[in-house]
Amino acid sequence: VREFTSSPFCSYTRRGCDSPSRVVRGGAWTDTDPDALRVTIRAKTSPDTRSPAIGFRCARDALY
Repeated sequence: VREFTSSPFCSYTRRGCDSPSRVVRGGAWTDTDPDALRVTIRAKTSPDTRSPAIGFRCARDALY
């Protein structure tokens, strides 16, 4: 599944972005285009979007 992140969806050149949209990365089992399956693919979505093709990963800060 695509990975939902907490990062705001903004241009890479824009600092301090406060966009309400969030970044979704990667591809999903629903994609038919092989190019869409790359982990470098990024798209935007609303934080309240629900889809069987979007998941998330729990990550822990290495500084503990």
